[in-house]
Amino acid sequence: MVCDHSIQPPELETVRDEAQARSRRIFSSFHTLRDVLDRHETKIRKRWLRKNIEQRKRLLLNAWPGMPQDHNPHVKAYRLDKKRHDARHQHYGHTEFRDAYMWPSVNLEDLVMGNTLLRLINARGRHLPGRFAQMDAQSTHLGVEVSVLWSPYFLLGSTTGLSGLSSYIYEMILPYCADTATVYGAIQPRSYRSYTNGTQGDDLAETDAFLVGDGMNVLEIQERLLKFLCNASKAILWDINLDGQSGPVVAEPPPLKGPTEGEWLSLDSLARSAPYSVPEDVRTADGLKHIKSLVSAHFEQTQERLWSLREDPAFFADLVGEFSEHQGERLPGRPRINIYGRSSVQRKYWDQTAHMMVNKCYEEAIYWYELDRQLDRIIQDLGQEGAPSKQQRAACHDAVRKIRAIMETGFLPNLRGMINIYMTCCPALRNYFCREEDPEAPAGWEIAPRPGAAINLKGDRLIWFYFQLQLEEFCDAIGWETLSFEFEQLLRDKTERPRISALVAWQFTNLGLLGLLQNQIRMCFPRLLERTVIREREHWTEPPGSSLRAWLKNVEYPIRKLAQIGIPASPRYPAFPIFLDLKGMADPTSGKFVYPSNKPRTKATVRAMQEAESNLDDFWALYDGHFDKVLSVETRDVLRKLLPANRTLVRTPDWVEPSKEEEEEEEAARDSGLADAISRLHVAGFQMSDDGTSHSGSFQRANIGKAKTKTRGASKPELHEPEAEEGSGDTSNTPVFEVKARVYNVFRNIFYMPTPGSQAGEVNWVDLLHAMHAIGFEPTKLHGSAWSFRPCNDKLDIFGQIISIHEPHPSTGPAGLTLARLLQKNGVRCKVFEGENDRHTREQGGSLDMHPDKGLLVIKEAGLYERFLEHARPEGDVLRILRSDGKVLLDEGEGRGGEVEEIKFKDGEIEGRPEIDRTKLRDILLESLEPDTIQWGHRLARVQSLSDQPSAPYTLEFASGGSSNSFDIVVGADGAWSRVRPLLTSAQPVYSGIGGIEVRITDIDARAPDLARRVGNGTCSSYGDNRALMSQRNGDGSVRTYAFVRTDAGWLEQSGIDFKGDARDALRRFVEVYFGDWEDEAAKAMVLKADLDAVVVRNIWMLPVGTRWAHRNGVTLIGDAAHVMPPFAGVGVNVAMQDALVLAKQIIGVGDLSDPSAVSRATRDYEVEMFDRAESYARETMQFQDMQFSEKGPYPLVEYFEQHMAAATTGTEK
Repeated sequence: MVCDHSIQPPELETVRDEAQARSRRIFSSFHTLRDVLDRHETKIRKRWLRKNIEQRKRLLLNAWPGMPQDHNPHVKAYRLDKKRHDARHQHYGHTEFRDAYMWPSVNLEDLVMGNTLLRLINARGRHLPGRFAQMDAQSTHLGVEVSVLWSPYFLLGSTTGLSGLSSYIYEMILPYCADTATVYGAIQPRSYRSYTNGTQGDDLAETDAFLVGDGMNVLEIQERLLKFLCNASKAILWDINLDGQSGPVVAEPPPLKGPTEGEWLSLDSLARSAPYSVPEDVRTADGLKHIKSLVSAHFEQTQERLWSLREDPAFFADLVGEFSEHQGERLPGRPRINIYGRSSVQRKYWDQTAHMMVNKCYEEAIYWYELDRQLDRIIQDLGQEGAPSKQQRAACHDAVRKIRAIMETGFLPNLRGMINIYMTCCPALRNYFCREEDPEAPAGWEIAPRPGAAINLKGDRLIWFYFQLQLEEFCDAIGWETLSFEFEQLLRDKTERPRISALVAWQFTNLGLLGLLQNQIRMCFPRLLERTVIREREHWTEPPGSSLRAWLKNVEYPIRKLAQIGIPASPRYPAFPIFLDLKGMADPTSGKFVYPSNKPRTKATVRAMQEAESNLDDFWALYDGHFDKVLSVETRDVLRKLLPANRTLVRTPDWVEPSKEEEEEEEAARDSGLADAISRLHVAGFQMSDDGTSHSGSFQRANIGKAKTKTRGASKPELHEPEAEEGSGDTSNTPVFEVKARVYNVFRNIFYMPTPGSQAGEVNWVDLLHAMHAIGFEPTKLHGSAWSFRPCNDKLDIFGQIISIHEPHPSTGPAGLTLARLLQKNGVRCKVFEGENDRHTREQGGSLDMHPDKGLLVIKEAGLYERFLEHARPEGDVLRILRSDGKVLLDEGEGRGGEVEEIKFKDGEIEGRPEIDRTKLRDILLESLEPDTIQWGHRLARVQSLSDQPSAPYTLEFASGGSSNSFDIVVGADGAWSRVRPLLTSAQPVYSGIGGIEVRITDIDARAPDLARRVGNGTCSSYGDNRALMSQRNGDGSVRTYAFVRTDAGWLEQSGIDFKGDARDALRRFVEVYFGDWEDEAAKAMVLKADLDAVVVRNIWMLPVGTRWAHRNGVTLIGDAAHVMPPFAGVGVNVAMQDALVLAKQIIGVGDLSDPSAVSRATRDYEVEMFDRAESYARETMQFQDMQFSEKGPYPLVEYFEQHMAAATTGTEK
């Protein structure tokens, strides 16, 4: 029955009868499902995996009518359910979303994907229901919290329910190993006193006992879920009579793998798959070991941050700057505060920011240190062989209470408070808030909503999320792990991710891990937490003199002292006696921390590095000296424990001019010391850099050796064995890793040791994943950009724990997909290895114009012409050119009235150049390929030949560490930064001399109709002195604008414009700096009114004109991999598709592809033709670039078109 107890709870006997009835139905369904799996599980798997998405949806909806569509339907229900504010314990079951609260894991989004349903059937059908009881109880947390489901305290005291508490309570028994309905769901009384004050041993052992409300929820969940799985299995086996089934029992098929993040494990995907898998045994410590390793890694990362703040001046300055971006002083309002300059106001601001940074870094380290210690106690006591002793159970009891105290009274409230401050003041939300004068406030002002700010809670997901965080009810009900998952979805949204600062993301990483820990503790020790809640219902609190309160006070004592050291005097309050005046020593704008560690070593760079290091040492000497004066010995000892042990700061030695012989010796020493450096890998930092093309990161230098005196030659760290501890004996066991050149080069760049003339190399993210995997680490994707690396062999025991590193975002374009389509159409088998995880991973860009003798011709050859016509926009082939003062010089659309034209033919040839969105073209090509052609998530690392023989096949090595062997032909269609190209030539893209930004206005016809009319259906471009603002209509109703200038590659740094901060202000500054003298206000408005979530900074790259290579058997390039060129002639995609057609014809003409010589001739003939053609178009492109970025403004381009007006009616000669 559905529980509707709005008037009076049921009698005990009624509940007891219902529990037993549900239990009988549960085991009936369980045994039915078990019998089906014993005989037909392999057949179920094969049939399910052959079904497409729509077939799966129909089957699931027939087995469970009304199944929710989305992942986490209970969260969506919570947002929509207007009844959630009803009084608690009065209206159970009164919501249209009750099923979403009760069965949040039952949803189409999860169950139709991959093998999720198969794993759920296997888990529930082959393991007893009691194994899942705790997990099912936890899944109802939100429904119970908002009083939609049974209250866990229902029937606490008497047979009349909640009419009053008496001397006993009722429990429901759901034994872990029960295999019949006899005892499963039995209800029995227990002494209330023994429940709330019982022995610690009972607390730890009773994972089988539930409060009646929780138990009834579990029974209802399992009854319907098992019935659903039986019905789904029967629907899959529709042609087999399963009634009274007989036949031989077959062995269980191999375990199914869960979802992964591309080639690697993902914490998010593991969390999503958990409800469909078998949970860890909550009676042992196994369920805590994984979370313990993550907590240990998190603590070690906080240690590394503290160490890097002392060692690396650049990291110190960057982190002070990051914190300064999240201070209330950054908000507009009064009193006005200018944070730049050298006045006492600016000095006080930077001192306060540095104090906060130090305080928060230490605070975080203290909390993670204590959580790690308490988890270690639990695992040691429960991990022993046999049942834990009474003393061990008492120690576990104490550790669990301390973990809960840290999280719920210290760490979580502090994190929540800091997130509120950081999000309020972060660049993305800063315009919504301001400072208001308040004489009563400690700082003399308070943060308040900005008057007149248009806050769009429905359209702006980030601002909606921020305001939800202010609601204590929302946070408590949803839970921090679920909140972190919701935040993860924001991070995955490419329009939202640029708005989220690294500091905010880091705090949510903390919250996500705390939420995970909280849930795991609740699973393993439910009774301890339940009793505390019951006591709180009776207004019970920890006595003031209790040991727990005293312990927590000692833990947080250093945090309070650090806060007092950093709180200055205010208009309302004096400073604390132990306040430290930094005297402006931490100001990163002063230039004191400029640290050119990534530049070639010269006398000047060495001197600059030494000065920055000296300034950083002075800062910490002041801080540490103050610690010695005002902190007790015990507190100082606590703070010292938070720094990595046995580490010495690396400092730059004096410069000595090197000789040639010394340079050679240093190179050899650098190589020989690499293994030792790897053996003590230490990485720090908030976020790896992401420039959109090459995924390289800035790694903090490892500590490799003790402090050094002057060295011969260039300044560099020395490499030597660590000093042995007293009594430690032989230290010759430093692990040595034999690795391939690719892996070696990765670690060589991580442990970069500069010499004169050398510069730090970049580490590609996928190369790092491969390198870490190659030496024995298992990579796992965590929340946001975080990855963990778990040591998996004996050599890596030196690490002891997981390493955490943050990741910083290339892709098969039209050329590769077109080639695959042409080959398959003519019976040639091929595979496309795609680095992206799916077709929706990233936005594909703007609009393309298809030339009749190139792109359109190829589409026709591929048999996709009719599909192309469905999405083509012939009306987009119009061009309007304006001067910088707004005067129209050329308008191809004049007189057309904006009507949609049809594609025309002339003498059998396609006439005109219709536009098509890049995304639509890619979709057409993808849908035309045979199933399994695209191998998603295979980001290419490099290509290797299996031998030195000319006819040897090739092996593709992927970033995951996997490979694919024996390909006769490898075609690199992997874009400008191709991984195949190095096999043929050392040529790399160079800067074209043009840089700027790309912006977009969505729904422009409604939002800015005047600008929409200006652009029309095609392209509208304004030109000035070496500058251009080019706007192009897209098929989705948006307009993209490309604002480019002829300038140096470092224009962004030179301009001082910060696109990572306030995007609207950055756009205003960009227009002011580069287009401020233009009179065409409409052209500038195309940038100023752009969407803030789609601003892309771009430098235009190109391969040198005429790039060629010596022919190599079995490998070649097409598209941008062969000849990337600027976009200003509009020929890039057309030439790329032409490459695909020419190469396809050559391959198809071979006949016998097993003949290496024939294949070689085919690729050589293609290259000969392509080299000349690509060079011709590259030169044409440079001519158009020079015409569009000219000192004469638009006139060279207009003159060109006027000379071709006779043939320019449709723009054919453009």
